[in-house]
Amino acid sequence: MANRIDSIELTQANGTWISLINSASVPGNSTSTLGGQIRSQFNIAGAEAASALFEALYFKDAAGAITRRCRITVKGGTPPADADVVEIGQNGQIFCNGAVFKGQTGISPSLQLFGNTNAGVFVNSYPYNKAGEPYTRRIMRIGASSSASQDIASISVAGGYTCRAGTGGIDNHDNAFNFNWLNSTLIAYIDSSNVGTIQMQSTCDAELKKNKVYVTDKMAALTEVLQWKPATFKYKARGILPESETKLSFIANDLAETSPETVKGEGISPGEDIQDNAVFAKSYILDKDAMIAKLTLALQATNQKLDELQSEIQSLKA
Repeated sequence: MANRIDSIELTQANGTWISLINSASVPGNSTSTLGGQIRSQFNIAGAEAASALFEALYFKDAAGAITRRCRITVKGGTPPADADVVEIGQNGQIFCNGAVFKGQTGISPSLQLFGNTNAGVFVNSYPYNKAGEPYTRRIMRIGASSSASQDIASISVAGGYTCRAGTGGIDNHDNAFNFNWLNSTLIAYIDSSNVGTIQMQSTCDAELKKNKVYVTDKMAALTEVLQWKPATFKYKARGILPESETKLSFIANDLAETSPETVKGEGISPGEDIQDNAVFAKSYILDKDAMIAKLTLALQATNQKLDELQSEIQSLKA
């Protein structure tokens, strides 16, 4: 019988067992042709539970180029495992339609090294659910996906990404960095310390905005700005960050009282541990755009007062 070792087809020459299929003609282009099979099978109560087929594969592509491979197919069981195929090419290439694992043979794998789905190639860690998702941790996926839940060219590193001074720099293995997107804010971490937020250039095009209302109460802004209290201070040492040099700026808590539009965040309560990242995440942040707008209104109010004074002076001179 074709593709099966039996007493007629099985021969031995020079100590080698051969399962042979002889074709009378050369296969055409875009065809795959299999040689004779060698089969290993395990039954339970007479029913096939698992089997493996070993066979040669002769493949010609559309241009007639020939590739020779060794195919190993896992079969048997419920549902049948007919689709589980591994092929080793003539140049040492390995092809599979499943996943590649690292782990002790004969037991559940500890790490899925590579997998392949319609969504791309991915690397997962233990445990691997053969039915698909979810995995305990997806380390990397590269490829396109129509599903918003799939990772696209992403990578997760235990502990964080190694710090380095540019593409040509030397890796700094003493420190790792991570970024976290929280409440529309990009937060930077060095090791386990939240070191602050990443301030990005705000878009300003009118077509990106709605509910636009121009503020005209310039005198109210001037009243607020006159209460602002510039101060010098030092930032306390926190986590990996040392105590800072003396700064000239504002105390956000003061502005939160007089001009709340210029401050973001919840604010840290007195006595809370600033070394705790969850506490630090509540800290106030100055909204520089709002401060500039408030100062602009105050400047316009001041200029308006100057114009009024000049008019009065001119009237008195007249």
